[in-house]
Amino acid sequence: MEGKLKLYGFNNLTKSLSFNIYDVCYAKSAREQKDYIAYIDEQYNSERLTKILFHVTEMIGAHVLNVSKQDYEPQGASVNVLIAEDNILTEDIDALHVTPFHSYPSGVTTSISKRYEYLKWAENTGNYIIEDDFDSEFFIPGHPIESLYSLDHFNHVIYINTFSKSLSPAMRIGYMILPDALLEKYDQVLGNLSCSVPVMDQYILAEFISSGNFERHLNHMRRKMKK
Repeated sequence: MEGKLKLYGFNNLTKSLSFNIYDVCYAKSAREQKDYIAYIDEQYNSERLTKILFHVTEMIGAHVLNVSKQDYEPQGASVNVLIAEDNILTEDIDALHVTPFHSYPSGVTTSISKRYEYLKWAENTGNYIIEDDFDSEFFIPGHPIESLYSLDHFNHVIYINTFSKSLSPAMRIGYMILPDALLEKYDQVLGNLSCSVPVMDQYILAEFISSGNFERHLNHMRRKMKK
């Protein structure tokens, strides 16, 4: 295929726009569209994007703390790089906040091996992992990967979730499961704070869950999302 579009930048918006513009203005056949998609896949592999981001980080004098990358099938990739002005030592980190089901902004789901790496870090350091498990109820492909909380045998995971995603943004109700070792500290520091969620809303949600309607709602939404 001749006259390929030259791509500048490496973010998802650039990629999406390039697909759309080429499909509308340039591709004259299914073969040309297929060739262009192959070209995009070559240009946007995770290894190349990681090198670009490392180079940019070096240019601005920052330090790479962590890299999360994922290649996609049939094409495309995303790379997230956590950077800081100073090189932070691992002993300076007290807690790790992760969204393993739906990493922002890529939407990548953390693999089971990576989850065990997180737990090994918590075990070795004695620190805590804050697992923000929002949106996990809508895992579509196959059996859901176990949460860090369910895999944790050393009580180092603080689990938080919300009903704003699974039910409605208007349902401003979230919850947190603390390790036993933190319960007394929580009562001392935050025990006197009042709950801002109306009691009636809590009763309605409790009935919705205990009646089985919440599980039926989730199953209905999963079937709808698969279509």
